[in-house]
Amino acid sequence: MRAIIYPYNLGSKSARALSFNLTDFRSKRVKPDGKYKHNWNTHAIINWGSSEKPNWYRDERSSLWLNPATIVERATDKVSCLKILKGAGVPTPEFTTLQSVAEQWTRNGDMVYCRTLTRASGGRGIIIATSPSSVRPAPLYTKRLNIKGEYRVHVFNGKVIDYQKKRRREEAIENGDIEDNIRNLDAGWVYCRNKLNRIQDNEQIALDAVKNLGLNFGAVDIVRDVNHNSFVLEVNTAPGLEGLTLVNYANAIKESLNEMGEKRRQWSTYQ
Repeated sequence: MRAIIYPYNLGSKSARALSFNLTDFRSKRVKPDGKYKHNWNTHAIINWGSSEKPNWYRDERSSLWLNPATIVERATDKVSCLKILKGAGVPTPEFTTLQSVAEQWTRNGDMVYCRTLTRASGGRGIIIATSPSSVRPAPLYTKRLNIKGEYRVHVFNGKVIDYQKKRRREEAIENGDIEDNIRNLDAGWVYCRNKLNRIQDNEQIALDAVKNLGLNFGAVDIVRDVNHNSFVLEVNTAPGLEGLTLVNYANAIKESLNEMGEKRRQWSTYQ
């Protein structure tokens, strides 16, 4: 079975690193509109975050796909993702698409994230509102939780393959440059795994989130509040890969490719 990596961006560092770690499977990165010719019998598509249907293949259902583009499309849109998860009973922060509701939240003393971009990452497109007049038009509003911890749980084919916690960088603490309302890299927050006790609730809701979105794999961002309740923020279909996380994904994909190859051989035998 050959590994065909279909990234949202051909320049993705994680997709490139993944391809390098899958050279035993003759890995190749492809574009949606390139000259690549798909072989449905021997090529397995590893979709790394792309919601675009490629012109070289029309029907995802008859191919060997990990994270089909149509599934990624609904999972990467924050509105559809949260609606699917809520409908499936997976805990999420309170959210609304109505500006009037968001304004009422601020009247009640809550902080609101006005999410002007529904497919952004790293805090892009977020406007923080603390009063009705500061609420801006947006396709999505989420109510801020009183966060005790933030985690990223990586799931692949129904198994947790990696578990991380977001922590402040030491230099950010020393410099006093700590932003707590938007915990991204620019504000001094990074994912770590040292001295980490894994929380079973986090792992279970991560598994539930990936399953109910119809994904084969995903990195689930979870926050845990002061009352020890966990909530899914979003599911990343092209998470950053380095170090042990990269190794874990490569090993999981290799195992999946071997299983695909064996199933294909068995199917050919009985034809």
